[in-house]
Amino acid sequence: MRAASRELVGRVAELAELDRAVAGAREGRGGVVLVAGPAGIGKTFLVDALTERAGEAGVPVLRGRAMPEEGTPALWPWWQALRPYPELAARLDVHAGEPTALSPDVPRGERLRGFELLLGSLADRAGDGLAVVLEDLHWADESSLRMLGLSTGRAGLLVLATYRDDERNEALRAAVTQLRRDGATTAITLRPWDPAEVASVVDGAAHASWAPLIARASGGNPLYVSEMLAALTEAGLAAGAAPASARWPLGAPEQLRGIVAERLARLPEPVREVVGACSVIGADWSTAAVALLCGISPEAVLEHVDAAAGLLVPGHELVREAVYATVPAARRLAWHRRLAEAIEAGELPGEAVTHRLRSITDDASRDAAVDACRAGAALALGRLAFDRAVELFDAALTVLAGQDRPDRVVRRCELLLDAADAEFAAGLIDAATRRCQAASELAGRVDRPDLMARAAVVVRGVQGPVSVPIMALCDRALAALPAQRDDLRAWRARVLAQRALATVDTVRREDADEPSRQALELAEQTRDPLATADALRARQQVLSHPAGVSDRLELARRMLALGPTGPPDGELWARLWRVDAAWQLGSLSTVDEELARLALLTDRLGWPIAQWHLHKLRAARALLLGQFATTEAEMAQMLAAALRTEDPSTPGLVLAMRFELAELEGRHAELLDAARGFAEQTSSLLIGQAFVGGFLLHAGDADAAWQCFGRVRPALPALPRDGRWLPIVASTGVLAAGLGDLDTVRRCHAELLTCAGYYLAAGSGTLLCAGSASRPLGVLARALGRADDAERHLTESIAMDDRIGALPYRTLAEVELADLLAERAPARAGKLARDAATTARRLGMAPALARADEVLRRVERARQDAVPLTARERDVLVRLARGASNREIAGELVLSERTVETHVRNVLAKIGVANRAQAAVWAVEQGLAAP
Repeated sequence: MRAASRELVGRVAELAELDRAVAGAREGRGGVVLVAGPAGIGKTFLVDALTERAGEAGVPVLRGRAMPEEGTPALWPWWQALRPYPELAARLDVHAGEPTALSPDVPRGERLRGFELLLGSLADRAGDGLAVVLEDLHWADESSLRMLGLSTGRAGLLVLATYRDDERNEALRAAVTQLRRDGATTAITLRPWDPAEVASVVDGAAHASWAPLIARASGGNPLYVSEMLAALTEAGLAAGAAPASARWPLGAPEQLRGIVAERLARLPEPVREVVGACSVIGADWSTAAVALLCGISPEAVLEHVDAAAGLLVPGHELVREAVYATVPAARRLAWHRRLAEAIEAGELPGEAVTHRLRSITDDASRDAAVDACRAGAALALGRLAFDRAVELFDAALTVLAGQDRPDRVVRRCELLLDAADAEFAAGLIDAATRRCQAASELAGRVDRPDLMARAAVVVRGVQGPVSVPIMALCDRALAALPAQRDDLRAWRARVLAQRALATVDTVRREDADEPSRQALELAEQTRDPLATADALRARQQVLSHPAGVSDRLELARRMLALGPTGPPDGELWARLWRVDAAWQLGSLSTVDEELARLALLTDRLGWPIAQWHLHKLRAARALLLGQFATTEAEMAQMLAAALRTEDPSTPGLVLAMRFELAELEGRHAELLDAARGFAEQTSSLLIGQAFVGGFLLHAGDADAAWQCFGRVRPALPALPRDGRWLPIVASTGVLAAGLGDLDTVRRCHAELLTCAGYYLAAGSGTLLCAGSASRPLGVLARALGRADDAERHLTESIAMDDRIGALPYRTLAEVELADLLAERAPARAGKLARDAATTARRLGMAPALARADEVLRRVERARQDAVPLTARERDVLVRLARGASNREIAGELVLSERTVETHVRNVLAKIGVANRAQAAVWAVEQGLAAP
């Protein structure tokens, strides 16, 4: 009667939303429905209604539920939902069979790619619609929520997710915020029943006088209303009038425990024991598990469950918690221990973590709980559910808190480092670093230099403020690692390499030179491939300056030679090193060869970090060659891959490339606000300031450009000669020229002279190649008044860019040189400007085209001043250059042949040539006629 009476109370609009969602799934539209509300508000009822209505419409429903227990496996709601499709459920184990083989730069993106593919396969099975119901997501792990976020907009796939909106779960809040921005998401927030709705439910189930009391005591919570009515019925009070005191007579409904205790007290002891066993096992209790705990047959279990009058069937977590509180503590401990033993022995399915954690009484049970946590964490890592793994490591650390015996301290240290590995893999750099610091301190207390070394190398390949604590961790480890211990030499090599990388980032590249050499020498002596790979990375960073280009190519060769014995991402980095070097040397054939290999590697690995680099390099290549439409398409792919890597810096790099494209095309206005924001957000990043400063200057915001310049200029004297040195110096010099700071121009020109034969590319992690380094040299020389040097540099730049087909940058150099020569050599300037205008017009480079046209106007004025031909003489010369005879010219200009001949003689005399053929050549050279 309760279920029937509740069917439509206060939920008509919500049920209509569900009907629309089911109809949309049948019609091939995907979507997500979010159902929020506090515990007991009726979320499960709404799910039941969806299941019933979807079934009537021929739409299958898959159901899964998150659990609050510590040992709940990662992705558990999805595992449950996918049980009808075991081949899909199996794919949730992204690293099945190899749960801990995690590369630091890979797992986050690999996880998302796995989810994308799985959801795509699930959508393929939708047919006439498929609904997936995920309940209680306030308890869900981050991976389950991430997969939910990717499920929207898939044809025919309807996902309904329920959660308590009064629970603290930042990952859930982020997922809900993201989904609500999506047009395919419907959000339903369930409200409590009002007094009239409570009265409609009470009507027929109890005396009407109970309605106001129940409405007030329950707060309109549907679960509380139902349980209070059940309690009244079982106590024999429902038919009578409510007491005059207006106080609820049966326990404390606001916590539900009083109601549940009253109901349990009226059940026979064997039934109470079964209900209590169900609460200890958890929401997914099974007949076999209950029979094991109670020592009765499965048939008896089912009889007692029926006798429980629905108290736990299907069960609500609030009710289960209330029942659990009534089970005596000693019995709870014994039952949890028995369940853990049965699961570990294979007698029951599931994970033993929750039961081990809830049955700790001594050292042996404490160790068993820690072991169970580590096993559960390993399984979570196998599914790339890093947050769940960290929760389990933390649970184990809590078990060992205050345990100061040396062996326990070692275990605490290992758990801290395991958690740090998981946090680093999840991109939580600061959290992982704090773990490492705590682990290093513990390792020092028990004289474990190997663990101190491990703490120093967990966070790797990351630059920025984190390098300071990393260097301190390295120093601490190196002080503890005895040089004479052969078994620790590989660790020593890895720590030396790590310290060298931190030194490049925090001190000076030069200070890391010798340590990185020592690290590589020691690593190769140990023949440890991981130590060798770390040392090669350190050397690559040290040698990322322009002069180290040939050495970097050799390092890439050595990294590739490690083959499968090296780290999983070794080949990726080696290929990227080769591309960086090829950009600098202008070897486009090498770039193309490596791009082809990277495409195969990316397809094989499927890592978003690899996809990001592949699309970044393809975009850079297209930009260099003037293929702007391809650049836009690849940048869109870059951004998609950037979001999948979960690296917050990558979208900013996509924006930086957009600035370069907009600079070439003259679309400054549409990105001006973004450029100002970028300048503020990257105020401490010199390369970002130098780069965006020029964009802002050309966009007309000189004040913002000066601010950027003011952040870079003081750093120039001590600027590290690393992979960013060349683009920083070139961009800052050109910006200084535009702002009129000749001292800075002079400094940058002197620095850049050493790179005159190179192309503008970073020595590590190149974002784009901006043509020959001789072009900014020419701009700077011109600003300094060194016209001859400027002409030489710009001429060299044109030749270099032409050699590799860098059309946009060749055009910029042509315009700059034409502008320089407009008065000094107007004939050459005119040809350069015309060539530049032709290319700029074809590529859509509006600023270059406008500047070329202005140069042509100046050249024309200079020509007119130098050779005072009349307008009629110019008309004759143009036709003469076409090879027209006097008669043809006379016909076109409506003149006599004698008059035409007079004009021809005057033209030859004024321009100083002997015959008509020479006059034609002169006209072409001066731009008056086409060749």
